[in-house]
Amino acid sequence: MGLIRINRPEARNALNLEVRKLLAQHLTQMGEDAATRAIVLTGNGEVISGSARSIPGFNIHEGLDRCDDLLLGYGGHYFAAGMTLLPGNVRAFAERFEQVVRETVPEHCFIPEIEIDAELSFTDITNAFHRILGQMEPFGPGNSKPLFVARGVRDTGWSKIVKQDHVKFSLQQGAVRLGGIGFQMASKFPLLQQGLPVDIVFHVDENEWNDVKSLQLRVIDLEIDPAFQSRVEMNEGAVEHYAELYRDGVSLPPVSVCLIGDAHVLVDGFHRVAAAKLAGLDFVSAVITSADRPNALR
Repeated sequence: MGLIRINRPEARNALNLEVRKLLAQHLTQMGEDAATRAIVLTGNGEVISGSARSIPGFNIHEGLDRCDDLLLGYGGHYFAAGMTLLPGNVRAFAERFEQVVRETVPEHCFIPEIEIDAELSFTDITNAFHRILGQMEPFGPGNSKPLFVARGVRDTGWSKIVKQDHVKFSLQQGAVRLGGIGFQMASKFPLLQQGLPVDIVFHVDENEWNDVKSLQLRVIDLEIDPAFQSRVEMNEGAVEHYAELYRDGVSLPPVSVCLIGDAHVLVDGFHRVAAAKLAGLDFVSAVITSADRPNALR
């Protein structure tokens, strides 16, 4: 667990609803699906207000019970809680709470896990299906938003990184195409560039743009189909060779065969990304400009 203190002039009233919303936003930005949760504190100098999110295996409310002498007040449940305390108790509270976590939470609880509710085909994802999901609301502790997996999905060639850290997906399974968004998933983008089938984990959301509503996937994770995993093992010699070509300004195709020693190596997107980094180039621009879009992403 981590503790962050935020000093903001908006926090004139530590119990203000807007402050609560602000704390929730900070916790979400820190990664709502991460295995490690946090406590975020904010205040105006007189009273500190905090909001906390926990992980399976650690009852955040019971953890605060062991710190009650340092708090003015607190409340919540297993996975989330709020608290108030004096500024002079922040350091002692942080140290006590970290000790409670170390003594209470088994190491395996910090290993990220994704619990999938069902496997779906893109043909299953319809407006009628989304309306059925809506009947399960409200979602929260004890009633998590359904999480699905779809297998054998391919990039259409139009997926792209947006705002540096996020991925706007354009995916296809069979004859069905769906769009999606994946926050903080730019590091996964090279997986799409292999032209190989991927398995994706996602929520089914509704997006509204210019008063037009459409279904979209809120992608949580993805990986190359296990049957194709062996094809993404990189050859160090090919990476070094491509890095030199990048340094020389040579335009490279999305996929090629490179002779390294006596072996012919299939050089794909993973090789090119690693080579661009080795050459000191921005990996996105190096990959995209190496061939005409969208072929560079097929």
